Order: sequence, then C-alpha cells, then structure tokens
Amino acid sequence: GMKVKRVKKAKKTLAFFVHAFGFREPYQVLVDGTFCHAAAKCKMTIKELIPNYLSGDVALYSTRCVLSELEALGEEFVPAKMLCKRLESRKCHHHKPIGATECIQSLIGEKNNLHFVLATQDPNLKALAGQVPGVPVLSIFHSVLVLERPSEKSLAVAEEGKAAKVSLTATDRAKLDKLTEKKDDQSVAIRRRRKPKGPNPLSVKKKQKPAPGAPQARGSTPGTPRATPA
Repeated sequence: GMKVKRVKKAKKTLAFFVHAFGFREPYQVLVDGTFCHAAAKCKMTIKELIPNYLSGDVALYSTRCVLSELEALGEEFVPAKMLCKRLESRKCHHHKPIGATECIQSLIGEKNNLHFVLATQDPNLKALAGQVPGVPVLSIFHSVLVLERPSEKSLAVAEEGKAAKVSLTATDRAKLDKLTEKKDDQSVAIRRRRKPKGPNPLSVKKKQKPAPGAPQARGSTPGTPRATPA
C-alpha cells in the first residue's frame, strides 16, 4: 500500500518535470556526499532502489569534488566514500577539487539544462536548487526515498509556459514553425489590404498650402475652379 502510493506520487512529480522541463530517461541523478552518507547508514542499495522508485532508467553520477570532500571527512564517512566511488564520475572540470556544494551548483547552472535530478540531504543545497527552475530533489527520509514536490520557482516558470519551448520535440518545433509562418503570411496580407488608397495624407497636406502665385492643387478648396494648364 504505502510503497505503491509513494511510487505513484513520485511518478506524478516526475511527470511534471518531463512535461514542463523536457526531462527524459535515463534520468540523470547527481548524488552528493550527504546522500551517500544517509544511504550507507541505512544500507540502501540505491542502484536498484532509485530506478524502481522513479519507475524508469537512471544514470547515477557523483563528482571528484564530492568524493574528495568525503575523503577528507574521516572514519565515520568511509562507507559513504565507498558508495560514492562506485558511482560514475561526472566531469566537472575542476582540476583542483572545490567544495561539493559549489561543484554541484556549477553543474546545475542557472537553468539545469542537463536535466539533473539532485540527490541530497543538505537543506542549504536544497534551498539553492530551489532557486533554479526545473531541479527535482531526491532525498532519504526515515530510510525511504522521497522525491520532493517541485519548488515554487519551478511551478511559477511552468505556469508561465516559459518551459514549454524547452520540452518541444523536433516534430512539435516543426509544427510550431509552420504555424508561425502561416501567421506571418496572414499578417502581411492584412497589412497589404489595410494600405490607404490614394495619395499619402501627408503629401496632400503639403500640397494644401500653395506658394503665392502658383496654380492651386486639384480639389484643394471645394468650389474653386481648377487651374487650367498653360
């Protein structure tokens, strides 16, 4: 019962990120040290449990920076370090390791273009991820996996429809291009139809003030005889 409910809830949350932000399988899960520590403590087999919980193929990643931070933390974090070592290392281009939080932030960037699911227990990192639209957060709560509800920022961006263009497939994009093309043709046609007939009103205005002694412009004053050509 509970497990089925949790998986259904996670599926619904993930569907939001799929439709609003273009997430696709295999879901790329970026794992930090705090998550490795929590998983190791409750002996969680994340390589099996995460794909089951997210109902899809998953690629689990960590970074050299995360690993080196765990290595520096000593005895208590050895199981976490062992777990982290077994994950695929995502290239972060930090030749000299930096703090794990900064490293993860640099990979997610301002828009999470690479569609990472962030696996962390760190409230500070969760808050930072919440400022970036389209970052699903996965954590461990009482020894079970929890995919947190989308942040206010993600919900607002999805609502505005700004994310729609991110999730368009090539076919949708082609369809949209065709639709906008047609619209443009129509607006050109409308503009053509609306063109005023006859002379430009500005040029008429100029002609209404004839220079002294010059013949009057045609039909400038009602009732006056037209100037006959010389």
